[in-house]
Amino acid sequence: MIDYSEYIESSIEKFTEEIGVKKSTLFNSSSLKEELKEELTSIFKKFNTKLHDMSKEILQPIEVKVKINNLIVGQEVEHDIEVLDFKKEEEDSFYFEKIEGLEKIDGIRWDREEQKLVGKATTTGDFKLFASGTFNSTTAYERKIESNFRLTVIPDPRSLWKNIEPDGAMPYHKTHEASDSLITEDNVRLLFASKRGRSHAHNGTFRDDDGRIVSTPSGWSILCVADGAGSCSLSREGSRIATQTATDTLIELLSSKRGDELVNTVLNNSKSSSSELEEKLREKVEEIMNSSAYHALKAIYGESEETKEAVKEFSTTLLLTAHKKVEEGHLIISFWIGDGAIAIYNKNTTIKILGEPDGGEFAGQTRFLSNDIFQNKESLSQRISINFIEDFTAIILVTDGISDPYFQIDDDLSKVEKWDTLWSELSSLVEEEEISVAERKLLEWLDFWSIGNHDDRTLTLLLPYNPTPIPSKEESDVQ
Repeated sequence: MIDYSEYIESSIEKFTEEIGVKKSTLFNSSSLKEELKEELTSIFKKFNTKLHDMSKEILQPIEVKVKINNLIVGQEVEHDIEVLDFKKEEEDSFYFEKIEGLEKIDGIRWDREEQKLVGKATTTGDFKLFASGTFNSTTAYERKIESNFRLTVIPDPRSLWKNIEPDGAMPYHKTHEASDSLITEDNVRLLFASKRGRSHAHNGTFRDDDGRIVSTPSGWSILCVADGAGSCSLSREGSRIATQTATDTLIELLSSKRGDELVNTVLNNSKSSSSELEEKLREKVEEIMNSSAYHALKAIYGESEETKEAVKEFSTTLLLTAHKKVEEGHLIISFWIGDGAIAIYNKNTTIKILGEPDGGEFAGQTRFLSNDIFQNKESLSQRISINFIEDFTAIILVTDGISDPYFQIDDDLSKVEKWDTLWSELSSLVEEEEISVAERKLLEWLDFWSIGNHDDRTLTLLLPYNPTPIPSKEESDVQ
């Protein structure tokens, strides 16, 4: 049953206005008003097929509140109009015929068919707009709608970031970006990329991150990333010293008989595991990795003494990993101090985090390479990881400039689906046949946009395969 009361009241209002008679004069008795209502109801029932067309003329327009999301200059948009605080049936609908004032926003128009704001704004500011159209009701009528509202077009946040060169008088100059790539004799692919964050560029400071990839003739691959403390004035040099010294020391140790002994112990333990062999293996790995990290710290202390600068000003994290491919599988050992992440990733299957991020009392705090971590043997042991596995997709080391945007909380690091999301972006870049192309694309990718995350970004990757295997000497001679 259609409720005609709105039509009746509006018709009476319209009739009295046209003849210039006040309603109070026309309807001087309640009985007369009721009789007129009954008569009008009868008329409307007879002609209800025409109500749909008549309603827009008879009924007063509805004032509605609307909302449109802010637009960003230079970004392609397809925005709906949202009607607020209006009760309607599920089948009811709004149709906006036009939006007046939109012509002031260059590049934006109203698409009546799609009922969307479309285009790409080229002007910023606050704009007063007037929308008009129709409310289509399931109770068999249409009614005009009107709305005065405000639309804001804001600048692209990326355009607000400055790119300032550091003061040339500052010590320890560092390039704003760095990268490297190599393929080992075992067809293992190594990639490294590091880029100054927007926050550093905006403030005219140097990149604090550092990193390195190395392969040795004995078949070891080494990956390292370090993140200098942002609050410490010389941390950019601390991260460089730590990276360089730790990897150099690790190369030396693994290239000696210690490296061979380590591999033999791993293989013996995998064939016939025992607590004695496991303890022996643990001791060998801890000796090698702890020594590499300690030599890094010692080198930082040496620089502090030489320059008379406080050692704290060189504070840095250190994530260090070594990998060796053997016939039975892959040996992976690591050392971890600070935030960021080291992970063995197996696409869509498993993720193994080789440590635990060091957090502080407040967000963004972490621990750095320092003497105290070498004082507690049990705590130091927990920073070492030993893994011997058959296969994996990638070993990934990242500083917090990458881990923070992709893993908002530490628990996210253990979720393989989170790593799948990251890998979906990386895989198409790093699996390029030409590794130099992969290196360049990886460096470009570090410019990705993430609201609130503008720190330096550094990562190293190890892929245990090569899309285009290196030909053997015999094959090369034939070619």
